[in-house]
Amino acid sequence: MARWHGSVSHCVALGAQDCVPSTRLRLDAACVDWDVIASGLYFPLYECLTGREHQPSALMVVWAGGMAGVLSWASILPLDVIKSRIQADSPTNPQYTGAVDCLVKSYRAAGLSVFTRGFFMMSVRAFPTNGAIFLAYVTSLDIIRSLTRQATPRLD
Repeated sequence: MARWHGSVSHCVALGAQDCVPSTRLRLDAACVDWDVIASGLYFPLYECLTGREHQPSALMVVWAGGMAGVLSWASILPLDVIKSRIQADSPTNPQYTGAVDCLVKSYRAAGLSVFTRGFFMMSVRAFPTNGAIFLAYVTSLDIIRSLTRQATPRLD
């Protein structure tokens, strides 16, 4: 029978000082890069894909939002692979010393394809999720504008 039943009891069993800080420090740089890259691409991609139409159709919003989500996730998938490997690494006997070490060891063990694993499933999840997010955002914005009767100027 296992000594613990999930990540919380695992950390408690090992001692929170041994588990959380070491993993967190190894993930900080990867997560910062991950968020900056993904967010930096997400909204410009959506704008490009809608063609900056003043009133894009619901279908266009869902398509552009879905594609923006898939493309922004695709750009950071290698960083997500590294983050996931570091998170799954043993806190008591770590295989990786940091993000760069994980990248190098992963590449040496499995080649470039290791950084694209999960692309299909990520796309299956990201497209409808991000399409729905943008549709909800645009719809909410339209409702708020109609309630306030103020036209928000577009920055073109």
